[in-house]
Amino acid sequence: MNWAKLLSSAEFTYNNIRNFSTKITPFKALYGYDPDLRIDISPEDSTIKGEAPAAHDRITRLTELRQQLRDHLLQSQERQAKYYNQRHQPKLFKRGDLVKLSTRNLRLKDKKLQPRWVGPL
Repeated sequence: MNWAKLLSSAEFTYNNIRNFSTKITPFKALYGYDPDLRIDISPEDSTIKGEAPAAHDRITRLTELRQQLRDHLLQSQERQAKYYNQRHQPKLFKRGDLVKLSTRNLRLKDKKLQPRWVGPL
């Protein structure tokens, strides 16, 4: 089976699955509505001329939707922070304490053979 043929279907599916944090689909978050799965699009739909009478209503709905998204994301961040803070213990160091130093940002000859931590220093 050729995966490239299924890529557009996978993208459509991903963009229409409800997100846990935002509580809506990514497509609706971006455009303000859920897409209709249309196979045939008649040319008459695309030839509407002039100003759209519902433009102001749509802008208002999008603004409300974005505010709702902000609220859901803040709630999600607060929930994640609550669970993180339940188990997190801040580490306080004093001058003279012995600590280990990560070698991640140190320039060493051969990182493969070096330990991840050096010390105590």
